[in-house]
Amino acid sequence: MAIKEKAILITRDYHFTNSLRYPPEKTEGIVYIRHGNLKSNEEVDIVFKFLKTCNLTEIKGSFVTLYKKSLKIRPPRTR
Repeated sequence: MAIKEKAILITRDYHFTNSLRYPPEKTEGIVYIRHGNLKSNEEVDIVFKFLKTCNLTEIKGSFVTLYKKSLKIRPPRTR
């Protein structure tokens, strides 16, 4: 659905970290919330902070992992 709608997928579901099954290159980006011991309001805060500070066109096709105090961006694979 994210591919069809050209939307960024934001998820807590670890299964979407499997780039062979869910290749981020085909999407506007996959954002995975590494929740660990986060409370739900902390998860919302880190997503809002990310969306406010990130240039969303730069994450197209990337896999982003959000942590409580940091983030990691894995850019799209080039062929």
